[in-house]
Amino acid sequence: MLFSLLSATILAILHDRMNRSLNGNTVDSNGPWNQQWTSRYATALAFLIRMFFVTCVGTAFVQRQWLNLSTYQQAIRVQNLDVLSNALATPFSLFSHLAWLRNPLLLTIALISWTLPFAAVVTPGTLSVEPRPYTYSANRSALRLSGDDLFLVWVPGQLSEPEVAYLRPSPRLSSLAFTVATASQILSMKSNIANQTYFMNFTGPALKCADANATMIAKLGHLRFDDGAALEYLAWIGDTAPWLQIENSTLQQSILQDYIFYDSAPDVFDPTMENPIESADNTLWIINGDYMNTTSANGPLNVKECQLWNASYETEFTYRNFEPTTVIHGFTYHNPILSISTSNSTIYRTIAQSNYFHKAILAGFGSLIIGADVGNSSKSYQPSILERFGILSARNSTQFGKTLEDNFQNLTMSLFSVPEFLYVPGSNGVITEY
Repeated sequence: MLFSLLSATILAILHDRMNRSLNGNTVDSNGPWNQQWTSRYATALAFLIRMFFVTCVGTAFVQRQWLNLSTYQQAIRVQNLDVLSNALATPFSLFSHLAWLRNPLLLTIALISWTLPFAAVVTPGTLSVEPRPYTYSANRSALRLSGDDLFLVWVPGQLSEPEVAYLRPSPRLSSLAFTVATASQILSMKSNIANQTYFMNFTGPALKCADANATMIAKLGHLRFDDGAALEYLAWIGDTAPWLQIENSTLQQSILQDYIFYDSAPDVFDPTMENPIESADNTLWIINGDYMNTTSANGPLNVKECQLWNASYETEFTYRNFEPTTVIHGFTYHNPILSISTSNSTIYRTIAQSNYFHKAILAGFGSLIIGADVGNSSKSYQPSILERFGILSARNSTQFGKTLEDNFQNLTMSLFSVPEFLYVPGSNGVITEY
């Protein structure tokens, strides 16, 4: 009896010390003190404690019973003897009031034996686990956009010269822009982990659209009726069948392939012409609505001026059974992105790389909006990709601008889904785990 009591007491103290040492600590996923093994240790100690206590109480009951019978030579009825003999086996035996009057100590010991299972409720072996965030510094692959593969370049002169010139968006970027536009959603990156959620804040390009001012509308209204004018900054939506008035086939081919959607007026037009439009590679001019119903240069035009801006993105990437979901929780414009003109000249790559990056993504997006005109008749007009898929079917000016901005956000976020557009090396960062 004393051995059982001593063993149970020592195990109870050890159990309590173990729980106190684990209290408030983070549960490790590996090692001997992870959550699974901690629960196993606690269950084993609680079982041994109850087993030794039950053994101790049972031994004390039997010893006391024989002490009463042999030492004190008390007379006892057979009915009471039967109650005492079955007290540890049948709890209903404890309801005999006559037995309680003659042997209160014995039945008290038996009652303690039956109440020991309730010790599991208050045992020090009960540990609760709650999620708690903690941070640690670790080497992780931080997603960062790289502009090297967003555009194609050509090297003039000798290959040893450190000069390159922008050519056009890369085929991979053009393909991504088409996929994003037709899907009308963000393309998420693949994950090697089935279930995870992480947040990422970064600064990237965004499109900000507003109604053009009267001066620009007047310039566009003048240029669109000039015979041979290169209107590469026009785009179309709605039910009309617009026709770009271009008669010079060489100029037309150059526009449709290399200069799509850039206001490169000094390259194409005579700078001495009336009201020339200055070059701005960071601006997208879009005419939509009732352009074909306008019969004069002074007629009304619905012109959108969309500029590239630096913006902060607050994003969440969630994977459930490898199925991705990307949500933009916060979005804030900061400042316009200034462009460096590369017209008819070469520029050092180290200076122009950022400009090429933004020029390529804007060109890839703009090529989806502009249509193709292969002749001098409106019947030969081919609608743009977004127009054919009904993405730019809004007639309302405000809604149209918002649609453009949202689609450009989708394209920017989808750049992370292409490994070629990311820096490979990881970087040290603060990771928050739950």
